[in-house]
Amino acid sequence: MNLNAIEKAFGLRIPDARAQLGKLTPRQRELAERLADGLDYKQAAVAMGSSLKTVYSQGATIYGKMQIHSVVTLVKIVLLVRLAKGVMA
Repeated sequence: MNLNAIEKAFGLRIPDARAQLGKLTPRQRELAERLADGLDYKQAAVAMGSSLKTVYSQGATIYGKMQIHSVVTLVKIVLLVRLAKGVMA
């Protein structure tokens, strides 16, 4: 699969997705990665050793920084960047 097909399937451009993730702190990026792995917020909190309240707060901060409104959009961005890395490797 080529990169143009991946971008079209996701409805996002790879550079834009990378830029969005680049706005996050390492801890916020970890949360985004765990959500993309299929964990819910409670499972992510346990895995990260954080309280559920902290993880929800980090999630809200992620949404604000990235100007998105759903976990689905966040997961799409993370997965697009992962796929692009695999294609380019």
